[in-house]
Amino acid sequence: YPQHKGSMLEKYTRILDRNGYSQANQFYQALIADPPNNQSKRNSQVKLVKRYQRAGDWEQALAMLQQIEAKDISIQLKIADLLLHSAYRFSEAEQVYRNLSQRSLSVRYRQEVNLGLAETLLLSNRFVAARSILQPISERKGTADQAQALKLIGDAYLFEHNFESAIQTYKQVAQLLTDYTNEALAWMVRIQSNSDSGKEPLVRYVEAEYLKRKGLITEATHHCRSAIQQYPQSLIVEDLRWMLGDLYLHQKQFTTAIQQYRQVISQGNGTLSAEAQAQIADIYQFEIKDREQAYQSYAALIEHYGDSVVSAYAQQQADALR
Repeated sequence: YPQHKGSMLEKYTRILDRNGYSQANQFYQALIADPPNNQSKRNSQVKLVKRYQRAGDWEQALAMLQQIEAKDISIQLKIADLLLHSAYRFSEAEQVYRNLSQRSLSVRYRQEVNLGLAETLLLSNRFVAARSILQPISERKGTADQAQALKLIGDAYLFEHNFESAIQTYKQVAQLLTDYTNEALAWMVRIQSNSDSGKEPLVRYVEAEYLKRKGLITEATHHCRSAIQQYPQSLIVEDLRWMLGDLYLHQKQFTTAIQQYRQVISQGNGTLSAEAQAQIADIYQFEIKDREQAYQSYAALIEHYGDSVVSAYAQQQADALR
Protein backbone atom coordinates (compact mmCIF):
# COMPACT_ATOMS: atom_id res chain seq x y z
CA TYR A 1 0.00 0.00 0.00
CA PRO A 2 2.48 2.68 -1.15
CA GLN A 3 -0.10 5.46 -0.77
CA HIS A 4 -0.04 4.90 3.03
CA LYS A 5 3.76 4.78 3.34
CA GLY A 6 4.20 8.38 4.51
CA SER A 7 1.50 8.33 7.17
CA MET A 8 2.62 4.93 8.51
CA LEU A 9 6.23 6.04 8.64
CA GLU A 10 5.22 9.17 10.55
CA LYS A 11 3.20 7.08 13.00
CA TYR A 12 6.03 4.68 13.83
CA THR A 13 8.55 7.52 13.98
CA ARG A 14 6.42 9.23 16.66
CA ILE A 15 6.21 5.97 18.63
CA LEU A 16 9.98 5.44 18.52
CA ASP A 17 10.65 9.08 19.45
CA ARG A 18 8.14 9.06 22.32
CA ASN A 19 9.73 5.94 23.80
CA GLY A 20 13.28 7.21 23.45
CA TYR A 21 14.58 4.74 20.89
CA SER A 22 17.69 5.77 18.94
CA GLN A 23 16.19 4.25 15.77
CA ALA A 24 13.85 7.25 15.64
CA ASN A 25 16.74 9.20 14.08
CA GLN A 26 16.83 6.83 11.10
CA PHE A 27 13.05 7.07 10.69
CA TYR A 28 13.21 10.88 10.72
CA GLN A 29 15.98 10.75 8.13
CA ALA A 30 13.80 8.51 5.96
CA LEU A 31 10.91 10.97 6.26
CA ILE A 32 13.22 13.84 5.31
CA ALA A 33 14.54 11.94 2.28
CA ASP A 34 11.06 10.95 1.05
CA PRO A 35 8.45 13.13 2.80
CA PRO A 36 4.69 12.87 2.25
CA ASN A 37 4.66 16.69 1.91
CA ASN A 38 6.86 19.74 2.54
CA GLN A 39 5.40 20.42 5.99
CA SER A 40 6.17 16.85 7.08
CA LYS A 41 9.77 17.29 5.92
CA ARG A 42 10.22 20.50 7.90
CA ASN A 43 8.60 19.02 11.02
CA SER A 44 10.89 15.98 10.80
CA GLN A 45 13.96 18.19 10.41
CA VAL A 46 13.05 20.30 13.45
CA LYS A 47 12.31 17.23 15.60
CA LEU A 48 15.56 15.57 14.55
CA VAL A 49 17.44 18.75 15.51
CA LYS A 50 15.89 18.54 18.99
CA ARG A 51 17.00 14.91 19.31
CA TYR A 52 20.55 15.83 18.29
CA GLN A 53 20.51 18.67 20.84
CA ARG A 54 19.37 16.35 23.65
CA ALA A 55 22.21 13.98 22.74
CA GLY A 56 24.72 16.85 22.73
CA ASP A 57 25.48 16.32 19.02
CA TRP A 58 25.68 20.01 18.10
CA GLU A 59 27.39 19.51 14.75
CA GLN A 60 24.61 17.23 13.49
CA ALA A 61 22.01 19.66 14.83
CA LEU A 62 23.65 22.57 13.01
CA ALA A 63 24.00 20.60 9.78
CA MET A 64 20.32 19.69 9.86
CA LEU A 65 19.20 23.26 10.60
CA GLN A 66 21.28 24.56 7.72
CA GLN A 67 19.34 22.30 5.35
CA ILE A 68 16.09 24.11 6.18
CA GLU A 69 14.95 27.18 4.23
CA ALA A 70 17.57 29.91 4.78
CA LYS A 71 14.95 32.70 4.68
CA ASP A 72 13.18 31.31 7.76
CA ILE A 73 14.07 33.77 10.53
CA SER A 74 13.17 31.40 13.36
CA ILE A 75 15.52 28.75 11.92
CA GLN A 76 18.34 31.27 11.51
CA LEU A 77 17.88 32.28 15.16
CA LYS A 78 18.10 28.62 16.20
CA ILE A 79 21.35 28.28 14.23
CA ALA A 80 22.79 31.39 15.89
CA ASP A 81 21.71 30.19 19.33
CA LEU A 82 23.37 26.79 18.79
CA LEU A 83 26.57 28.44 17.56
CA LEU A 84 26.55 30.75 20.58
CA HIS A 85 25.50 28.51 23.48
CA SER A 86 26.43 25.00 22.37
CA ALA A 87 29.16 25.03 19.71
CA TYR A 88 30.81 28.21 21.12
CA ARG A 89 31.65 29.41 17.61
CA PHE A 90 31.22 33.09 18.38
CA SER A 91 32.44 34.64 15.12
CA GLU A 92 29.98 32.48 13.14
CA ALA A 93 27.16 33.32 15.55
CA GLU A 94 27.95 37.02 15.23
CA GLN A 95 27.79 36.80 11.44
CA VAL A 96 24.36 35.13 11.54
CA TYR A 97 23.04 37.77 13.95
CA ARG A 98 24.47 40.62 11.84
CA ASN A 99 22.96 39.17 8.67
CA LEU A 100 19.59 38.97 10.43
CA SER A 101 19.93 42.54 11.69
CA GLN A 102 20.00 43.73 8.05
CA ARG A 103 16.58 42.22 7.39
CA SER A 104 13.12 43.62 8.04
CA LEU A 105 12.17 42.11 11.40
CA SER A 106 9.28 42.28 13.83
CA VAL A 107 9.96 43.97 17.18
CA ARG A 108 10.19 40.56 18.89
CA TYR A 109 12.72 39.19 16.41
CA ARG A 110 14.69 42.47 16.45
CA GLN A 111 15.07 42.29 20.22
CA GLU A 112 16.06 38.61 20.06
CA VAL A 113 18.71 39.36 17.44
CA ASN A 114 20.11 42.29 19.44
CA LEU A 115 20.26 40.28 22.67
CA GLY A 116 22.00 37.40 20.90
CA LEU A 117 24.47 39.71 19.17
CA ALA A 118 25.25 41.48 22.45
CA GLU A 119 25.91 38.18 24.24
CA THR A 120 28.15 37.09 21.36
CA LEU A 121 30.18 40.29 21.75
CA LEU A 122 30.24 39.81 25.53
CA LEU A 123 31.77 36.35 25.14
CA SER A 124 34.25 37.70 22.59
CA ASN A 125 35.80 40.14 25.12
CA ARG A 126 34.03 43.15 23.54
CA PHE A 127 32.27 44.39 26.64
CA VAL A 128 31.76 48.05 25.67
CA ALA A 129 30.23 47.09 22.31
CA ALA A 130 27.91 44.62 24.06
CA ARG A 131 26.71 47.28 26.51
CA SER A 132 26.04 49.76 23.70
CA ILE A 133 23.56 47.30 22.16
CA LEU A 134 22.02 46.31 25.49
CA GLN A 135 21.52 49.80 26.96
CA PRO A 136 18.47 50.77 24.83
CA ILE A 137 16.81 47.41 25.55
CA SER A 138 17.44 47.80 29.29
CA GLU A 139 15.63 51.17 29.24
CA ARG A 140 12.43 49.71 27.76
CA LYS A 141 10.60 49.37 31.09
CA GLY A 142 7.98 46.70 31.46
CA THR A 143 9.27 44.60 28.55
CA ALA A 144 10.18 40.93 28.89
CA ASP A 145 13.68 41.61 27.56
CA GLN A 146 14.57 44.37 30.03
CA ALA A 147 15.76 42.01 32.77
CA GLN A 148 17.81 39.92 30.35
CA ALA A 149 19.50 43.02 28.96
CA LEU A 150 20.29 44.32 32.45
CA LYS A 151 21.63 40.90 33.48
CA LEU A 152 23.99 40.87 30.48
CA ILE A 153 25.11 44.45 31.24
CA GLY A 154 25.89 43.30 34.78
CA ASP A 155 27.82 40.35 33.36
CA ALA A 156 29.84 42.68 31.14
CA TYR A 157 30.86 44.75 34.18
CA LEU A 158 31.55 41.54 36.12
CA PHE A 159 33.91 40.11 33.50
CA GLU A 160 35.72 43.47 33.38
CA HIS A 161 36.13 43.11 37.19
CA ASN A 162 34.18 46.34 37.70
CA PHE A 163 32.40 44.86 40.71
CA GLU A 164 30.73 48.04 41.97
CA SER A 165 28.97 48.64 38.65
CA ALA A 166 28.09 44.94 38.43
CA ILE A 167 26.39 45.06 41.86
CA GLN A 168 24.42 48.18 40.97
CA THR A 169 23.18 46.59 37.75
CA TYR A 170 22.35 43.26 39.41
CA LYS A 171 20.28 45.19 41.98
CA GLN A 172 18.11 46.49 39.14
CA VAL A 173 17.72 42.94 37.83
CA ALA A 174 16.71 41.63 41.26
CA GLN A 175 14.03 44.29 41.65
CA LEU A 176 12.27 43.17 38.45
CA LEU A 177 11.45 39.73 39.93
CA THR A 178 12.02 37.63 36.81
CA ASP A 179 13.81 34.37 36.01
CA TYR A 180 17.10 36.29 36.27
CA THR A 181 16.49 37.49 39.85
CA ASN A 182 18.04 34.54 41.71
CA GLU A 183 21.20 34.56 39.62
CA ALA A 184 21.58 38.31 40.08
CA LEU A 185 21.11 37.99 43.86
CA ALA A 186 23.67 35.16 43.97
CA TRP A 187 26.26 37.34 42.25
CA MET A 188 25.52 40.26 44.57
CA VAL A 189 26.07 38.08 47.64
CA ARG A 190 29.17 36.46 46.14
CA ILE A 191 30.79 39.81 45.34
CA GLN A 192 29.92 41.43 48.67
CA SER A 193 31.07 38.40 50.69
CA ASN A 194 34.44 37.99 49.02
CA SER A 195 36.47 41.16 49.45
CA ASP A 196 39.33 39.31 51.15
CA SER A 197 42.93 39.23 49.80
CA GLY A 198 42.38 42.30 47.64
CA LYS A 199 39.51 40.51 45.86
CA GLU A 200 42.02 38.35 44.00
CA PRO A 201 40.21 35.08 44.86
CA LEU A 202 36.97 36.64 43.56
CA VAL A 203 38.75 37.71 40.39
CA ARG A 204 39.97 34.14 39.88
CA TYR A 205 36.44 32.81 40.34
CA VAL A 206 35.05 35.31 37.81
CA GLU A 207 37.78 34.35 35.34
CA ALA A 208 36.81 30.68 35.73
CA GLU A 209 33.14 31.58 35.20
CA TYR A 210 34.03 33.46 32.02
CA LEU A 211 36.01 30.48 30.70
CA LYS A 212 33.04 28.22 31.46
CA ARG A 213 30.62 30.57 29.67
CA LYS A 214 32.93 30.50 26.64
CA GLY A 215 32.85 26.68 26.59
CA LEU A 216 36.51 26.34 27.63
CA ILE A 217 35.73 23.62 30.17
CA THR A 218 39.24 22.19 30.60
CA GLU A 219 40.72 25.66 31.11
CA ALA A 220 37.97 26.58 33.59
CA THR A 221 38.60 23.37 35.53
CA HIS A 222 42.32 24.11 35.76
CA HIS A 223 41.58 27.70 36.83
CA CYS A 224 39.31 26.53 39.67
CA ARG A 225 41.80 23.97 40.96
CA SER A 226 44.63 26.50 40.84
CA ALA A 227 42.58 29.10 42.74
CA ILE A 228 41.63 26.57 45.46
CA GLN A 229 45.30 25.62 45.92
CA GLN A 230 46.41 29.26 46.02
CA TYR A 231 43.64 30.57 48.32
CA PRO A 232 42.53 27.60 50.47
CA GLN A 233 41.23 29.87 53.26
CA SER A 234 39.21 32.16 51.03
CA LEU A 235 35.45 32.36 51.54
CA ILE A 236 34.92 31.71 47.84
CA VAL A 237 36.46 28.23 47.96
CA GLU A 238 32.97 26.71 48.42
CA ASP A 239 31.82 28.38 45.22
CA LEU A 240 34.96 27.24 43.42
CA ARG A 241 34.38 23.64 44.52
CA TRP A 242 30.74 23.84 43.42
CA MET A 243 31.84 25.11 40.01
CA LEU A 244 34.39 22.29 39.83
CA GLY A 245 31.63 19.79 40.52
CA ASP A 246 29.53 21.29 37.72
CA LEU A 247 32.49 21.24 35.32
CA TYR A 248 33.28 17.59 36.04
CA LEU A 249 29.59 16.75 35.68
CA HIS A 250 29.60 18.47 32.28
CA GLN A 251 32.56 16.27 31.30
CA LYS A 252 30.69 13.17 32.58
CA GLN A 253 33.35 12.54 35.23
CA PHE A 254 30.66 11.60 37.71
CA THR A 255 32.81 10.17 40.51
CA THR A 256 35.07 13.24 40.53
CA ALA A 257 32.04 15.53 40.47
CA ILE A 258 30.58 13.73 43.49
CA GLN A 259 33.89 14.18 45.34
CA GLN A 260 33.74 17.94 44.79
CA TYR A 261 30.14 18.16 46.00
CA ARG A 262 31.13 16.15 49.09
CA GLN A 263 33.85 18.72 49.73
CA VAL A 264 31.18 21.43 49.64
CA ILE A 265 29.13 19.48 52.19
CA SER A 266 32.17 19.14 54.47
CA GLN A 267 32.44 22.95 54.67
CA GLY A 268 29.20 22.99 56.68
CA ASN A 269 27.22 25.68 54.85
CA GLY A 270 23.64 24.47 55.47
CA THR A 271 21.91 25.73 52.31
CA LEU A 272 24.77 24.93 49.94
CA SER A 273 25.36 21.57 51.63
CA ALA A 274 21.74 20.54 51.09
CA GLU A 275 21.93 21.51 47.42
CA ALA A 276 25.21 19.62 47.04
CA GLN A 277 23.62 16.51 48.59
CA ALA A 278 20.75 16.83 46.11
CA GLN A 279 23.26 17.06 43.25
CA ILE A 280 24.97 13.88 44.42
CA ALA A 281 21.66 12.03 44.66
CA ASP A 282 20.63 13.23 41.19
CA ILE A 283 23.93 12.04 39.70
CA TYR A 284 23.42 8.58 41.17
CA GLN A 285 19.83 8.44 39.92
CA PHE A 286 19.99 10.05 36.49
CA GLU A 287 23.60 9.64 35.38
CA ILE A 288 25.11 6.58 37.07
CA LYS A 289 21.71 4.83 37.28
CA ASP A 290 22.44 3.45 40.76
CA ARG A 291 19.00 3.41 42.39
CA GLU A 292 20.22 2.21 45.79
CA GLN A 293 22.91 4.90 46.12
CA ALA A 294 20.43 7.49 44.87
CA TYR A 295 17.87 6.44 47.48
CA GLN A 296 20.48 6.52 50.27
CA SER A 297 21.63 9.97 49.17
CA TYR A 298 18.09 11.38 49.10
CA ALA A 299 17.43 9.81 52.51
CA ALA A 300 20.58 11.44 53.91
CA LEU A 301 19.40 14.81 52.63
CA ILE A 302 16.01 14.37 54.31
CA GLU A 303 17.65 13.31 57.57
CA HIS A 304 20.31 16.02 57.79
CA TYR A 305 18.66 18.92 55.95
CA GLY A 306 14.97 18.38 56.63
CA ASP A 307 14.31 22.13 56.87
CA SER A 308 15.91 22.96 53.51
CA VAL A 309 13.90 23.95 50.46
CA VAL A 310 15.12 20.87 48.57
CA SER A 311 13.99 18.34 51.20
CA ALA A 312 10.50 18.06 49.66
CA TYR A 313 12.09 17.28 46.30
CA ALA A 314 14.32 14.66 47.95
CA GLN A 315 11.30 13.05 49.62
CA GLN A 316 9.47 12.88 46.30
CA GLN A 317 12.45 11.22 44.59
CA ALA A 318 13.04 8.81 47.48
CA ASP A 319 9.38 7.73 47.41
CA ALA A 320 9.62 7.07 43.68
CA LEU A 321 12.72 4.89 44.19
CA ARG A 322 11.21 2.67 46.90
